[in-house]
Amino acid sequence: MPVRTTHPPDSPTRQGDRRHSWGLAAWLAALAIAYLLALSGVSHLNNPYQFLAAIYEYRLLPGGLAKAAAFVLPFVHLALACTLVVRQVPQVFLLSGSLFTLYTLAQILAWSRGLNIDCGCFGGIQPTTETPSIGAKSIGLAVVSAGVSVVGFWAAVRTRQLAEAE
Repeated sequence: MPVRTTHPPDSPTRQGDRRHSWGLAAWLAALAIAYLLALSGVSHLNNPYQFLAAIYEYRLLPGGLAKAAAFVLPFVHLALACTLVVRQVPQVFLLSGSLFTLYTLAQILAWSRGLNIDCGCFGGIQPTTETPSIGAKSIGLAVVSAGVSVVGFWAAVRTRQLAEAE
């Protein structure tokens, strides 16, 4: 029968285990968010006019701002995705979560005004349907993504705190 050793709650070994667990949680959250952001960014760069049309359909931004958003957002998505993969910085998780929250609010506004539009999340790579379930799916995806961003933020902060404590 193997001898099991236990470490006191505040021992360096125990803190290293917790830091590793939080680091793994931050890494997995970063990969999930980075995947969605990169997929969205690349699909919008491949179909810029379709993305601009999706922004116009929301009827939230005037023409000039809609064009600027259609130009800038794919690059913002790709920059955030690359930053998350390279280094899990808590502020990038906050930016990503804020972006997903903004998208959720825009989709809820469109849905509440009776607009039957495609969410525009992934350009031309997602099938378009005329059913309102596309609204529920895209709102659900945005809410879950914002939640994963919060988890990633907390995990990155906790990992940093545990590393500084050692």
